[in-house]
Amino acid sequence: MGRGPPSERIVAEEGWSSFDDESKGPPVSQEETLAELERVLTDPNFRSSERNKRFLRYVMEKVLEGATDKIKAYSVAVDVFGRPADFDPIIDPIVRIEAMRLRSSLSHYYEVHGQQSLLRIGLPKGGYVPTIRRRRPSPEHVSQTLDKTVTVAGTADAVSEEKHSAHASKLFRGLSAALVASGVALAGFALWRFVAPPTHTVSERPRTILTVSAGGDETVNAARDLKEALLIAMSRFQTVTIVDGSGGPARRHNTQMTPSTPAIDAAYQIAVDYRSTSPQQTLWWQVSDRNGVVLTSHIEPIPQNAEERDRIVARLANRIAGLRGTISNSELRKDYAAPTLGNGCVLRAYRSLHSLDPARLRTAKACLEQTIKVLPGHAVAHAVLSRVLPMLDSAQPPASAGHALDLANTATVLSPTSAVGARSQMEALFHLGYTDAALRAGRRAMTLNPYDPDAVAAFAGVLALTGRWDEAIPLIEKARDLTETASPEIHAVLAMDAYRRGAYAVALSRLVQSNPAPCCEVSILHVATLGQLEMQADAQTEAASLQRRGLGSEASVHRYMTKRHFDPGFVALLQDGISKASLPSR
Repeated sequence: MGRGPPSERIVAEEGWSSFDDESKGPPVSQEETLAELERVLTDPNFRSSERNKRFLRYVMEKVLEGATDKIKAYSVAVDVFGRPADFDPIIDPIVRIEAMRLRSSLSHYYEVHGQQSLLRIGLPKGGYVPTIRRRRPSPEHVSQTLDKTVTVAGTADAVSEEKHSAHASKLFRGLSAALVASGVALAGFALWRFVAPPTHTVSERPRTILTVSAGGDETVNAARDLKEALLIAMSRFQTVTIVDGSGGPARRHNTQMTPSTPAIDAAYQIAVDYRSTSPQQTLWWQVSDRNGVVLTSHIEPIPQNAEERDRIVARLANRIAGLRGTISNSELRKDYAAPTLGNGCVLRAYRSLHSLDPARLRTAKACLEQTIKVLPGHAVAHAVLSRVLPMLDSAQPPASAGHALDLANTATVLSPTSAVGARSQMEALFHLGYTDAALRAGRRAMTLNPYDPDAVAAFAGVLALTGRWDEAIPLIEKARDLTETASPEIHAVLAMDAYRRGAYAVALSRLVQSNPAPCCEVSILHVATLGQLEMQADAQTEAASLQRRGLGSEASVHRYMTKRHFDPGFVALLQDGISKASLPSR
């Protein structure tokens, strides 16, 4: 292949040659490149998704065409992944995530199955322009080099790792010999335990059986509809794995209406009885564990109109499968006694978000990071870690804000139908000042799970701060109706509403039941409310938390609110209270 301008060359890497004629060794021809590309794409040992194979072919063909300037996240997203013309890589990190997966697939393929290949295709970190490299073994070691399992030799990292490994091996052998010579077998066992990789217990979402029975022939259809609606509602929380009596995934049109003894091992059983006793139809339901212990049991009247019946389903799903529902509380108690990664870690992390205890938040961060290390596809762990990080970051803007958004974006890519991921994305975008994108993510979260009162309240908060009270008020009322106990998110929005109406005492009573997570809307509202109530000493104490975040003056607070596109009228009201709290003007 002829030499082109620098922007059209595949980047060379040490120890290999490329299209660049100035590199050592013969250049890789176009024919060789195409042959290697086809060989990799058709090799069954190359484990990659079909769309990532299209991704690889696309970027390689662009390079061969001399069009590396066209290899951008936008063009890949639109041309390869079918994203619309208004694709925004800040909101949708699909290209970055898939590039990471493709890079890993290529690396694994060449290290395990490509030892005999004299060419290697790669995708360097930080970009989407591929590399093509030729192996350059010395003549006297050709056969040995072709047999090596490590395909890239001579790099500083490889040499360093080899030296470190050799040193560690010698050290370990020396210590082992000393232990044997001393006859200290127990110490040797302890040393092995020290250097052996740690093991972790990973918990999964509990398997749960739902059975619905009808009290008479006249209620069979209604009971069937109820079961379908309840299955859908509970599945939105992603806290349980619902199975049917045969052990497979629950079917939406399961016609079995009679509760039976579970044929599979399930952690919980939900039994619902649609009763037609006069004078009004009632709904009896209970949740029991695998030992038959009844955790909760209730009887609900069944309303006659469809809207009220939908309301009953929403409340029931939340009380059973919600984050503060019966099953989550039961799982949480077990995990506090014997902590696990995975689902148990996620549940504990959710509770830490409302605790404001730095020690609990740090523990949550550590277990979530370990969960992601062990289970890199755990979407909910990515989403919850995205919310935990800003809670531990005292800087303003938080240094962790970009990482939090990356985690939230990863969660939405791993599980596009996850309301948890969409909520974390909303919060991360809002605190970075991407208000319109945050609102879109919030609306998506509401579509994916309209039954989670905390998420509904969080979205209502964003709507309220940006002046969309006509939407915020009905949502916060819905959130209150979904739960028996108002969450801190609900109290925060109710405090905003009270403040804008001049009911400062009511606002303060709500604020003490909310929390300032992660920063800094609730703290600003708290200072302004105390200022309006002429509680100067308390206002100064609360203002200290803002000062630690770099918001120690009226001007810095105003900049914070302006960047996030707070409603100007609400900003003026808050500024009035903050000025009365005697914060420095600059």
